[in-house]
Amino acid sequence: MTYRKSDWTFDTSAGAAIGIGPFSLARGMIVLKEPKDGPSRLFSYSTFGMGLKSYRLSKGFQLPGIPLPRGHELSGTGSTSDFWSDGVIFMNQTFQREELTLQDFLGGAFIGDFGGGVFVAKNYTAMHVGIPKPLMLASYMNPVFLSLAMNAAKAIILMKGVSEGLIDGVGLTSSVGSLEYKGTYQG
Repeated sequence: MTYRKSDWTFDTSAGAAIGIGPFSLARGMIVLKEPKDGPSRLFSYSTFGMGLKSYRLSKGFQLPGIPLPRGHELSGTGSTSDFWSDGVIFMNQTFQREELTLQDFLGGAFIGDFGGGVFVAKNYTAMHVGIPKPLMLASYMNPVFLSLAMNAAKAIILMKGVSEGLIDGVGLTSSVGSLEYKGTYQG
């Protein structure tokens, strides 16, 4: 897929994620500024995913585990809008208009996240957004629809930032979720 750079700009983000064994849940917010000195818009997201790969640091650097039944462990990270973060927004090549509107960000989302650290982590996230929810549902039930859903994403938000929490290694997570508009950001 090829993307064109959008004139929307990334302002800030914040969020929290919890891992229970291989599963993850996350909730957060992203603030994007409209083109041509427009207002900053607040979006919220919720995701559910699965860790694709994770590695804990060597024993000398590991945090004590929080064991759960069946040998799984609990982990968690979070950040506020005061933490350093940065990002850029692109439009899908199949997107026909000159620029994105607020509505183009809403709907289903596929998220890939890579991060790592000890207590403080650096994270890199790619969020495909603006996917019609019926297509998202179809992709859950039949993987054949997954590539159609990815191609239907109107935009991709690439972000990087810092978080803190119960982390002592590196990991890669794939998630599904949605993005909703919450209003003008007063930050």
